[in-house]
Amino acid sequence: MYYEFTCKNSQCISGYKRCDGHYDCDDRSDEANCTVSCTEEQFSCDNHTRCIYKTLLCDGITNCKDLSDELNCTCHKDQFRCTDGLCVHESQWCDNIFDCADGSDEPADCRQCVVSCAPNQIECDNHCLSGQFICDGVRHCSDGKDESSCKCDEARCDDGMCIMYSQLCDRKIDCADESDEIYCTNRSCDSKNHLIACDDHCIPESWRCDGKLNCIDKSDELSCSKYAVFNFFLK
Repeated sequence: MYYEFTCKNSQCISGYKRCDGHYDCDDRSDEANCTVSCTEEQFSCDNHTRCIYKTLLCDGITNCKDLSDELNCTCHKDQFRCTDGLCVHESQWCDNIFDCADGSDEPADCRQCVVSCAPNQIECDNHCLSGQFICDGVRHCSDGKDESSCKCDEARCDDGMCIMYSQLCDRKIDCADESDEIYCTNRSCDSKNHLIACDDHCIPESWRCDGKLNCIDKSDELSCSKYAVFNFFLK
């Protein structure tokens, strides 16, 4: 059966919206003087405006407008308690986002916070970085620690970040410390890093006999017969 509730300003709304914890009347009269009667399977929010199932208590999601369904809970091992009693995940501590209603997860001295990360995470700029972002070739931490000490299949920057051999001495900065471009002189060409001499600098070995002139003296495309078969399979 459909019924309506008349707001004090004469606005009509669905009767089911009366005392549902949301303001539907422009004058907010639909949430005034609300009292609800909850069943044994339900929990009454402290402001007595809404009933929720007890299975929703302390699940990390606020269902009561007054947060009472998430207060005074026993926090899990991977959670910490806000000053107001709310439990939030430890990764939300000092992440520059206010997750506690009272803001206690973002204290003024966040830079001095001690972060406790899971075994598959690392501390990164005062928050925990998931393992999936470690050694993925992208610098996520300001100090580059997520890309340092990684096992490189190809070339390694001086700061520990991994790049491809083809990115060495290609006149494009790929290492944050620019080390992929600062050693590119004839005397520093390193065959172990797949570099060859070209004029007064180095180029990737893969550019040798690729059909494109990269050196002014054309040395990268001279005497290419021994590379013919190799480059055929590369193309």
